[in-house]
Amino acid sequence: MRFFWDNFIDAAATAISSATEDSVFIDDNVAEARKGKTYKTGTSQAAEWIKFDLGSFYNLNQVIDGFIVFNHTLDENDLAINIEGHTSDSWGSPDISEAISITSENETGVQKWESAQAKRWWRFEFTKQSAGDQISIGRIFLGDVYDTTADPDSGGYDEEVRDNSSHQKSIGGQSFSYIKEEFQRFKVTFRAISNSEMKQLRKIYRALGMHTPLFIQIDPSASDGVREVIQYVKFSAPFRPKVHSYDGELRWDLTLEFEEQI
Repeated sequence: MRFFWDNFIDAAATAISSATEDSVFIDDNVAEARKGKTYKTGTSQAAEWIKFDLGSFYNLNQVIDGFIVFNHTLDENDLAINIEGHTSDSWGSPDISEAISITSENETGVQKWESAQAKRWWRFEFTKQSAGDQISIGRIFLGDVYDTTADPDSGGYDEEVRDNSSHQKSIGGQSFSYIKEEFQRFKVTFRAISNSEMKQLRKIYRALGMHTPLFIQIDPSASDGVREVIQYVKFSAPFRPKVHSYDGELRWDLTLEFEEQI
């Protein structure tokens, strides 16, 4: 299971800037937990970028191994979609340049590096089909990713779709609904995980609690269109591991619950 959990662009020391921005929907909005509070480009030029200077935060945290662009209006007509990283604010030949595959609106763009990338400056660039287009982006992740050593139990994955709509019935018996957006809930169970794995998962939970969203993939290697999908969620239940002894060492059973953020 994969956790995109420590988002460096949310740090107070990170400075965000862009090639253009709407006067209302500013570039700082990509660091807003609510995905619906978007950043929008201007309409004066086709080539766009949004840049992140990690500043003093970079000196303390150099483990950058994941990038996500989420809830956006980029599509197959937009070109040169890349995430770049460099040691300085100079982009003629950046040390890191990875193409991000996006073929339709709201397709989550993702880059997972196998080794940590230690760069202070990062830039997400794209070229719009035309200068007059206005692209919106709801959330960007750039930071630390944790892959569990143990997979969730084969029978320990549960998913449900919840409908938040409210329903009423008139005196005459007619029913009507106030329609609200549906959302998913997820539950995964790990069996007999190591003490070090339990402590890493506890570290993630204690950093985010049930208040700060993260991105997860239940199984990044799956191909069923369900478990490999990147989900934007919050933890939705307490962290409650159960300990037992296995071959003379501590092992833990743990169930994690998540709720999609809409």
